Amino acid sequence: MPYKAPNSPDIDSLTERQRRALAALLEAPTAKEAAKRAGVNERTMKKYRAGPTFRAAYKAAQADILEGAVNQSRQNLTGALTALADIAEDGQAPPAARVSAARATVELALKLDEQVDIAERLTALEAAMIEDEGGAIR
Repeated sequence: MPYKAPNSPDIDSLTERQRRALAALLEAPTAKEAAKRAGVNERTMKKYRAGPTFRAAYKAAQADILEGAVNQSRQNLTGALTALADIAEDGQAPPAARVSAARATVELALKLDEQVDIAERLTALEAAMIEDEGGAIR
């Protein structure tokens, strides 16, 4: 499915050709292929990529794609954990599959716990900085 760029100030300031180049760059495996898909030559693509507005739009679009992937992963997490638990608890499943499913479940739980801890600590640090600086973060 072709990437549809978000409506951000950076995107709005691009020309239609630049928007096509941006979409192609996000989908194609190489800049050369992106230029071909967008109908621009490679030098033009290189020039676009060097421009600050295009770079900002590209970074914003990449962040948008990543956010979508993270949200999709979150939506599928419960089902994935249920599937792993089913395999780990299935007495008819091969022992290697059961161990693998159990290990994956434990590793994921530990990583999630670590991420929550880091996020909580970061939030506390930011709050402390704001308090210490009278509301200004350096």
